[in-house]
Amino acid sequence: MQLENKLTNDISMDSFHSILVNVSYLVDDSEFKNCENPNDLQLWSILSSIHELLMDIELDESNMVHSYENSIIILFSEDDAQLFRVLDLWIQIEDHIKSTELYQQTTLHAIPNAHWLFAYLAKSVGFSSYLFIDWLVSPETTCLSYLVHYLRKLSTDDELICNPNQFVRSAVIIHSWPLQSLINMLSQISKSLKTLNQYKGIAFCPTPLINRINRSLSVLNNLCRVMTQC
Repeated sequence: MQLENKLTNDISMDSFHSILVNVSYLVDDSEFKNCENPNDLQLWSILSSIHELLMDIELDESNMVHSYENSIIILFSEDDAQLFRVLDLWIQIEDHIKSTELYQQTTLHAIPNAHWLFAYLAKSVGFSSYLFIDWLVSPETTCLSYLVHYLRKLSTDDELICNPNQFVRSAVIIHSWPLQSLINMLSQISKSLKTLNQYKGIAFCPTPLINRINRSLSVLNNLCRVMTQC
């Protein structure tokens, strides 16, 4: 398949982004939504190729469980515009796949974990709320779109909200997730947005985003309480 060949020949950021865009079109197609046999589809071979390619070039040499997610952040760390387009696309791809039979019948190793992508993104900038604010107000990035989509996922994650005890027990590696650092960063982002809004220093109304951050903080604080009891 042309996309698979492109994966093996070119690892530039533009081509990687182009591949993800094509994948997002594929999974949004009605053919995939109605298909009962995902083994006959080429979608998962494409996603697996992306996964294998990034792991093969060893951008992350730590050999951690979530080195795939960190590799994506590393690959796009020099281009903020591409970085947020790719992060936003991964969320869209996962959301599309969740609405198909593919999500129930295949393993998800080829799809990066959205929570770990966000964690590595935050870690890459030292959990700086100021840099996130710069990204949010910049017309050169789609950080606002990405953060809205990610926080929606975070604040509506059934496993995180309805059964945090099971979530913690089933994912030992969650203890290496920088939960408290993320809570502190999001809290500071919320405060900064309120200040900017008060002094008319922001081009968009941040109230919906602030509300979404607060709902997400409620989920994270609850998860934090559960983790301290384990």
